[in-house]
Amino acid sequence: MHTDEFEISLTREYNVCVNQVNEIKNYISTLENKYQWTTQTFIENYKSNILQKDNIDFDSWYKKYNSLTKWEKNLKEYHELLKDMRLKRRS
Repeated sequence: MHTDEFEISLTREYNVCVNQVNEIKNYISTLENKYQWTTQTFIENYKSNILQKDNIDFDSWYKKYNSLTKWEKNLKEYHELLKDMRLKRRS
């Protein structure tokens, strides 16, 4: 059963995910510009042990990249739930 409260809560969670994804992407973009690498290149080099593991930027970049995939997954799920909820409400 659909309630306005549930939709409000779900929308709030969706917005939190949007904000997190945007913040992480901005952070990653800053590091891409700083080191002149794409994230894909960085991840490949990091996993291949080509890069220093004690570099704070690299460690953070790797962690942020991994968290981005999780936040994007959540965002997609919230988006689908909201879309379904709104479609059901209209019918």
